[in-house]
Amino acid sequence: MSSPLTIAIATTYGFRPQRRDELDAEYQAAVAAYVEERDWSAAHEVRLQKPQAEWSAADREGFVDRLKRQPMPSMEFGRGVHAFPMIATPFRGEATWQLLVELAARGLEAVTERRTREPAWSCPVLISALTLDHRLLTTGTSPPQRLALLKSLIRREPIFGYVVVVDTFLHSVSPGGALKQDAFVVHLGSRVGSREMWVARYAVADGIVTFEPRRVIDLRTEAGPDTQDPYAELFVSVPPSSEVS
Repeated sequence: MSSPLTIAIATTYGFRPQRRDELDAEYQAAVAAYVEERDWSAAHEVRLQKPQAEWSAADREGFVDRLKRQPMPSMEFGRGVHAFPMIATPFRGEATWQLLVELAARGLEAVTERRTREPAWSCPVLISALTLDHRLLTTGTSPPQRLALLKSLIRREPIFGYVVVVDTFLHSVSPGGALKQDAFVVHLGSRVGSREMWVARYAVADGIVTFEPRRVIDLRTEAGPDTQDPYAELFVSVPPSSEVS
């Protein structure tokens, strides 16, 4: 029987129960791999069999090293046709950076309002794309698919720019300990080279959601040498490899 910590984290993230013929170590590895797509520190807790508050300095160093080695989501789908329920809405005027900013603000407001009303709401990755022929394309997807979906859209549609809203954990590690905080992260990018990241951190306590003021980061001027920004490559042309319908 797996540890209470492993079972609790598996239950929190909706992972399957342990099979009767499955060794504890096998189940522990399966839980960690599954949870890592959503919560890196919870996955590390499962691997170490220690809650985050009890990590040693070596445990924290191992966590940071693992974070640095995390692969970026792929810009390519696997074989086959990948279908998404895409909504196309016409709009007046031109596709501009200011219109993207307005869409991003509207999207962030919508998800923060819903999170406030429903603290346990599971938010998909939300993608909006403005086309040069006056359409707004919107859909939802999962974190591992977000870049591949955007890249496929950019190949097949006259995309001016995009807005991506992700509900995620932000991790920080210091000599005093390792912390994580919920946040909505919004990425904006366009063909004209403008790219921003908005961060709206929040905390949930006793069913009450509290948001910090939104922080806006200009990725052209404020990104550090260690900043991982796979969105920067979205408008780089590569051979097509999949279809989206």
